Amino acid sequence: MGKQGGLDRYRLIAAFLVIAIHTSPLLSVNENADFFLTRIFARMAVPLFLMITGRYVAAKFWENDPDEKGSSAAVLLHFLKKIAILYGISVVLYLPVGMYAGHYKQITVTGIFRMLVFDGTFYHLWYFPACMLGMVIVWGCSRIGKNHQREIKNNEDRNDANNVIFVSRNHANRNDVKEKILAQISDVGFRITFVIVIILYILGLLGDSYYGLTTQIPVLKTMYDGMFQVFSYTRNGIFLVPIFLMIGVWFAKVERENTVQNDSYWEMSEPKRWNRKRAGLGLLISLVLMTVEGFALHAADWQRHDSMYVMLPIVMIFLYIWICAKPQEPSKKLRSLSTWIYILHPAVIVVVHALPGSLGKEIAGNSLLNYVAVVIGTCIISIFGMYVTHQFDLHVRRNK
Repeated sequence: MGKQGGLDRYRLIAAFLVIAIHTSPLLSVNENADFFLTRIFARMAVPLFLMITGRYVAAKFWENDPDEKGSSAAVLLHFLKKIAILYGISVVLYLPVGMYAGHYKQITVTGIFRMLVFDGTFYHLWYFPACMLGMVIVWGCSRIGKNHQREIKNNEDRNDANNVIFVSRNHANRNDVKEKILAQISDVGFRITFVIVIILYILGLLGDSYYGLTTQIPVLKTMYDGMFQVFSYTRNGIFLVPIFLMIGVWFAKVERENTVQNDSYWEMSEPKRWNRKRAGLGLLISLVLMTVEGFALHAADWQRHDSMYVMLPIVMIFLYIWICAKPQEPSKKLRSLSTWIYILHPAVIVVVHALPGSLGKEIAGNSLLNYVAVVIGTCIISIFGMYVTHQFDLHVRRNK
């Protein structure tokens, strides 16, 4: 894996940015500053989570040998099970809060489907079903060319079984040619998948930040009005998630193909890999362009939501390079902490808003103070939760 611990550290920062999205910390200071922080800058948080998932999970869909039946499916099912458990626990945790807030009044079967599959049962829980759905889409696309690869390998294996001489120059040459053909088929499938996820992202843009353009075209408006009967936003597992999973897969592919012996790609000398300073410059320029895009769309009143921008994938590519180009030790604790913070922070927001007396009023009246209180409270509860679960795991292991 190499020393890509920077991803763990920035996952934690991303979790704090998600809290910012849900608390608007600069709203009491300046409305435009808050819009930049929460509706532009903080929109890097979720894509970073997705790219890391793509790098370490979805990338395995392309790494597995085509004749290893079920191997990619096993990776997918393991991931879906893991996320489904987290999602299920989170749904149960926030069910009382949602009921108290009246989110489920007069809910229909269609509404339940929409909540569970697309929107989430609480406002931050959309991420879990989106991640699962997006992963299924990417896995399905990864099958492109796999059957043809398996057919080629099976034909070669049958031909080899009929040969009397198993080791020969011709045999070695055939193996080289076969491997090249298999690699080319895999690359074609990879490129086709990228085209598919880019198209999905563009369709998502038209229902998100560029919805104002969509409403001006009757056919598109009718189409999107129909889609919004099924889900509330295009910020979901169909349109938003796949492209960032695939960017993560692409980075894994680059690392795998350019790693020399046992050295990690990111630990190689800079002439042999991407340059951090150039990535930083690219990140700055692309972020400035995304800021211009965001404010322009906001001023034009085009945004139905603000999770998707044209420049966002480009920003994320430069950000990933900039993070990984500085090797750091991985931290499983920070990785776990970011997940706890993501899940628990809305509960802390509710508690902070319910604080009695002058303290509660003071915090409620100051958006920055409210943000700090939520961050501190969430960190304390998350660290405590990590400690309790760790002790429970130790107890279970001792009694096995």
